[in-house]
Amino acid sequence: MFAGIGFAIPANRIKDIMEQLIEKGHVVRGWMGVEILAVNEVMAKQFDLPKSRR
Repeated sequence: MFAGIGFAIPANRIKDIMEQLIEKGHVVRGWMGVEILAVNEVMAKQFDLPKSRR
């Protein structure tokens, strides 16, 4: 039974994935690191924020 939901992957994406699988045996994906810091006086001034509180 079809529920009307489908997924599509662009052909150029498939080509990149296929090449990575052949060359490396796995797919290398990008990532973005995030670091959470307390806002200090210098950052508050740079971003024109109210004075920091501790």
